[in-house]
Amino acid sequence: MPFASSAKRQDNRRRVLDALRHDGPASRASLARLLGLSKATLSAIASEALEAGWLLEQESRAGGVGRRPTLLSLTPALGVVAAVDINVKSIAVRVTDLRGKTLSEITRSAPDNAGALQALVQDMLKSACSDLDRATPLLRAVTLSIPAAIDKQGQLNAVGQPACLVEIDWYSALDARFPGVLVRLVNNSDAAALAEHAQGVAADWSSFAYIGVGQSGLGVGLVLGGELYTGSRFGAGQIGALALGNDEQPLDGLARLPRTAAFYWQLARLVMLVDHLLDLDGVVVHAVDLDYATWSRELPTMMEGHALRRIALRPAALRAQAPLVGAARLAGETGWVDLLQQIASGR
Repeated sequence: MPFASSAKRQDNRRRVLDALRHDGPASRASLARLLGLSKATLSAIASEALEAGWLLEQESRAGGVGRRPTLLSLTPALGVVAAVDINVKSIAVRVTDLRGKTLSEITRSAPDNAGALQALVQDMLKSACSDLDRATPLLRAVTLSIPAAIDKQGQLNAVGQPACLVEIDWYSALDARFPGVLVRLVNNSDAAALAEHAQGVAADWSSFAYIGVGQSGLGVGLVLGGELYTGSRFGAGQIGALALGNDEQPLDGLARLPRTAAFYWQLARLVMLVDHLLDLDGVVVHAVDLDYATWSRELPTMMEGHALRRIALRPAALRAQAPLVGAARLAGETGWVDLLQQIASGR
């Protein structure tokens, strides 16, 4: 019975913290109603969290007659997370709080050698954290969105541009500058798919493919059943090195083709293959230099008479920002899970 009671207290505490993370500041009364907890239980959790420094308490700014309720919110001292998006031309770093609010963002041109690239990412992260309007906070997690296939162990496999990415051990490099930080690598198309599902054009789709034609290659990100799907070996969708049919040029070559009928036919074949293989709600398409009016006309024309059914196509809403947005969401989840584990273990 004591074990069950302890487990129940921990579960209720996690639910309260999760609610404040997802929904923002709230009064004790509203939290109790939302979570179905008694006022006494909620009050005990709030008192513990305030004493431990996990929460802040402030008076509501809402108007009205009578005493204003006090609101509970997560304290900034819980730390921040960061996302890094690396591509052939630029590097972007975004620091957010654990609720996903952007606190700082920096973009720089990408160098073409490993040493300079590693040092630049380290410095950008340090600078982005130092720019915050408070003492440099704890950096809990960093997620890097990169143009590469990533295996189950989190190591780089097939690498796009910049090719020097393969020479960098990001886990060691970031731990050296930010001891104890949790580091995660994600393919940029996977990150973009996650972003479009969370806050882009695919929010109402349960299963879809994101096809991204970048500056140096092509990638496919998959969301199946509402979840990012990377496969048992974390390589699902990494098809840039493959060729379709009798084509000698791999799919990555689409990035370098002029936007002629040959380009649209290749892209249309890929859209049909992915959609028909997985029976999707639709396909999100993004290419750095495609005009929506043009491709929304050309792709359906190319698929006419070949597709087994009408395929729902949507242009990516977040465009070039999508990998950074997706990486930030993953960093937030990683940092939050780590925090909850620390709290549960009493660390």
